[in-house]
Amino acid sequence: MAWSLDAVTWNAIPNAFAFPGGNAQCRTIVFNGTQWLAGGSNASDTFNLRTSRDGLAWTPVNIAAVNSNVLTQVNSVGWNGAYWLAGGTSTGTAARLFRTFDLAQWTSVSLPGATQ
Repeated sequence: MAWSLDAVTWNAIPNAFAFPGGNAQCRTIVFNGTQWLAGGSNASDTFNLRTSRDGLAWTPVNIAAVNSNVLTQVNSVGWNGAYWLAGGTSTGTAARLFRTFDLAQWTSVSLPGATQ
């Protein structure tokens, strides 16, 4: 990840997506006016979400505690003005979607027709 004040000169953010296991990829990012949420993937398939207030210091988000439907690869994150969404796949490429109001308590959302 990188940041810029002018969209011309970019500065790397060390360890922003330094996931355990290496091979980290940031795939998606969204800002709601006060908080950033970024998602991606890594070799160890854990803690694939990060939050930040300033876009420079990033904190891992653990949604694994929700249930066994862990997101091993986050492909999309969103904010609708009321809650956050994080969607992607779990082990075996099963589709998963999670919702949170506070970035701390995550709930699995049913996906009719999706491979669970």
